[in-house]
Amino acid sequence: HIYALEVGPAENIDTTELEQALQSYLYLRQKVALLATAGGLRVELPRDKAKALFYAIKTGQFRKLGLQEVRVIAEFRQEERPAGGPAVLDRLRATVSRLLGEGKPDGAFQALAASLHRQSRFYRQLESWSQQAQAKGDMSSLLLPILDELQPSDLK
Repeated sequence: HIYALEVGPAENIDTTELEQALQSYLYLRQKVALLATAGGLRVELPRDKAKALFYAIKTGQFRKLGLQEVRVIAEFRQEERPAGGPAVLDRLRATVSRLLGEGKPDGAFQALAASLHRQSRFYRQLESWSQQAQAKGDMSSLLLPILDELQPSDLK
């Protein structure tokens, strides 16, 4: 089972720092994807990792990073995971734009990469995009046109 947790409050939280802290705390091989929600940040994790994070936040282990609240907002089996809808796409666009605006191009790229469905035509191009952007040193000119072309079906 996959659990979606909402953690927060979102203001004054450095999402890049939080993603790294969650990844190391939960011993995850891949980067944690945080999606902005109305009440905070949404993170989806397997049941055991979600439980560990839930109790860690409840006991104050992430307070120095600004996390004080946590709640379970959804639970689903991996195979019945809802496909990304227009709202998810809008949130992703907002998150990527915000990170670019904050001067965090790597965070913006990670947010996009973490949200793409493996079957998406964009997913297969990620590696070459990353190399192009690093060579040019300009992630914005790369990511913004991609965001315009994305469809809900491209997202997890």
